[in-house]
Amino acid sequence: MNVPEWFEPAARSYEILGRPKLAAFVREAAEVECLERQRIDAARAGGFEDAFAYFREETFHNFDERVEEVGLWANDELRLAYVRTQLNNGSRQA
Repeated sequence: MNVPEWFEPAARSYEILGRPKLAAFVREAAEVECLERQRIDAARAGGFEDAFAYFREETFHNFDERVEEVGLWANDELRLAYVRTQLNNGSRQA
């Protein structure tokens, strides 16, 4: 939840990688983040203890329980391979 504006670019990237289920997961998290924005900001403003207390609540447990199901961690090699391909193709500007 640190950078809400990265949700949609992340979702689009997962679509490019052929992971529509993971893209949908990211978009779902973005919707919850939007609905919870005021509570998240208040928790952050209260300091570390308030922030950790907020994130221990039920709101995001559903996502924590589903990360394996949607293959969040399983995509590391796929992401690295994609980036390496782009670098090798000269997509990166120096």
